[in-house]
Amino acid sequence: NQITLSPNPGRNEVSLKFPEDGINYTSIRFITMDGKTALNQFISKGSVEKSINVSGLANGIYLVRIDGSSNPLYGRFIKQ
Repeated sequence: NQITLSPNPGRNEVSLKFPEDGINYTSIRFITMDGKTALNQFISKGSVEKSINVSGLANGIYLVRIDGSSNPLYGRFIKQ
């Protein structure tokens, strides 16, 4: 499963849309290409969309991983 991130690439804020089964997910992590967590946020149960302030991230490519009681969801985000 994948998530939708927009705008992508982005600068200050990114919106994430989860698939219908996303209600069981509890956290979002932005992971650098060297495997370090750059940003970690919690999701309220039942969410189908979440906006995240990414202005503090360094420019580059991030793996976005959403974890919870279901299988993880993945996406890719480019910070400009």
